[in-house]
Amino acid sequence: MSSKDDPSDSSVKDAIISSVGSMDVKHMRPNKLRKIMCKQTNCSWTQYQTVLDELISDGAVKTKHVEGEAIDVILSNSDGKKAAVKSKMTEEMTIPIEVILHLTRKGQRKKKNIELNSKTKITFDEPTSRIVKTKDITGVKKGTLTITKFWEPDADADADAHTEGEEKEEAKKVAKKQFKAAKFFIKSMVKSFKENPDHFAQKKAGGTFAEQAEAKKVREELTKRRRNTHADDEAAGTAGGEKKKKKERKYY
Repeated sequence: MSSKDDPSDSSVKDAIISSVGSMDVKHMRPNKLRKIMCKQTNCSWTQYQTVLDELISDGAVKTKHVEGEAIDVILSNSDGKKAAVKSKMTEEMTIPIEVILHLTRKGQRKKKNIELNSKTKITFDEPTSRIVKTKDITGVKKGTLTITKFWEPDADADADAHTEGEEKEEAKKVAKKQFKAAKFFIKSMVKSFKENPDHFAQKKAGGTFAEQAEAKKVREELTKRRRNTHADDEAAGTAGGEKKKKKERKYY
């Protein structure tokens, strides 16, 4: 966990991207890059690794293995020409915690669908992540998530400056549309929660507590009916003091 004296994660991210983007070599071993970043930014080794893992997950930094050892690939193409550094847009949203849990049910299926359809990344802050793991929302009403969208224009070595500018503008336009779609999905779920909160209620095995109570009531009613029916059959069979004889089966 970062202390109050540690730099922010965003500043470490910017430092890593700036550093690897300005190096002349194509790749660098993780330990060397870590030493450079810790010296430049005064971050801890743990913070450096956490930020680097996020950059790798987001695709801002690529990695590969050479002779079984991890190599951090610098932001460059295979021919040595530097690739464009990815741009990104983010937005933090504070929404009802029930919606967060709804997003992460069944292996985070709804969250993954939104990420897939909008080509974005949805992350939670530390307190919200703990709630997602424990499912304990006692005294908690809100949770915080962040939508992140990275994009870059298609690289074309033969493109002139004008064409390159158009491609960048088109890539940004598409990215904004996908980013807007992700926010729309989340806002739609929040709206649905306000209109029908019972649909988002936390469930235990067998349904919500109300559903479990109703199911128990139905089971007890059915058991009572079966007992009454059995008692009526016995009373009818013993009318007049004689017990009704069981019909004998004939074998031929």
